[in-house]
Amino acid sequence: MTAEKFLKSKKYPSFNNAGGIGIGYCHQAMIEFAKFHVEAALKAAASEAYTKDVPYTDDVEVDSESILTAYPLENIK
Repeated sequence: MTAEKFLKSKKYPSFNNAGGIGIGYCHQAMIEFAKFHVEAALKAAASEAYTKDVPYTDDVEVDSESILTAYPLENIK
């Protein structure tokens, strides 16, 4: 889903009314906001991810939970 489609689907009055901010400006702001947080999340995942042993083998695997919890959603405000 694009930022524009997201904004239109939410029907926020200030973004969709004639006197509001305007979908174009808000669209660009949402993209920049998302890029900021995606970059921060990827950096956090890269530094916080760890591996774990696979039982009964000599293999290791990335612990997916360490990646999924590396950047808490509370960081997005």
